[in-house]
Amino acid sequence: MAASGAFDLCGEGCFRRGVFLVCNTKAWNGDFALDSLVEGRVDMMSRVVANSFFMSFGLRRNTTMGCCMLEKEGDNGNLVVFKGAEVKHLRPDERNIASLFKKVLQPDLPNDRKVKDYAKKNGVPPTEAMEQIMAKTLLCTKGIALHRDLALAEGLLKMISYYKDAPPLAILLDEDAPSLSSSLSNPDSGVLLILGDNHGLTPAQSDVVTSTLVHHGLPFVKASLGPLPLLGSQCVTISHYLLDTLHVCLPRDCQGRTEAARARSAARVEEITKRL
Repeated sequence: MAASGAFDLCGEGCFRRGVFLVCNTKAWNGDFALDSLVEGRVDMMSRVVANSFFMSFGLRRNTTMGCCMLEKEGDNGNLVVFKGAEVKHLRPDERNIASLFKKVLQPDLPNDRKVKDYAKKNGVPPTEAMEQIMAKTLLCTKGIALHRDLALAEGLLKMISYYKDAPPLAILLDEDAPSLSSSLSNPDSGVLLILGDNHGLTPAQSDVVTSTLVHHGLPFVKASLGPLPLLGSQCVTISHYLLDTLHVCLPRDCQGRTEAARARSAARVEEITKRL
């Protein structure tokens, strides 16, 4: 494995992948209930996170996903970045991912009673008890970064900064653009998929994205995934499928599987890649 900051590359031919989701949501500051994820469309954001990373028996460790959460168009907001090389405790269900959003955006400070009970149970002074409780909270959000009070252009540039040495090819999804499959080539420096929430990018937001990329001399194309509007999570899955025709990463975090089973999986992946 070749570590590349927020990305973990499996070897030769592997490239970095990113997803940048722009959301206009009243849940931008983490003020939402886990029992009502439709409010603020936290359910949609969670599905996009899940589809950015999960496949059978593992995560896409060469992928990093950023969710730029704005209260409304033109406002500053928060950028939550899930780093595939480092993220822990990530599960594919919406509630798990939503709880991680909430822990990052609104970290809970333990109350006095909880600190006293923990100190008594573990035989440590209250100050150390507080530190240990907070350390466990931070462990739950390992691999997730929060960047506060950013405009859309700032959030996009912050996301691109995770690529460090070489900027990615930015792919701005647009229903009226040419097909993504016709725009793909071997992206040595990686790709960054840019998409909007359930309402899509507004014309003003699309202009901000394109003008930011042009101003900084960053490569980009506009591409579509077909003639029909799709869910954001579906767009991510289809994009991964097309990118997999260029390179396939075999999941490295399979649990309870023998080397023989892994070898069979590798052979199937190679066979499917040849057919593609």
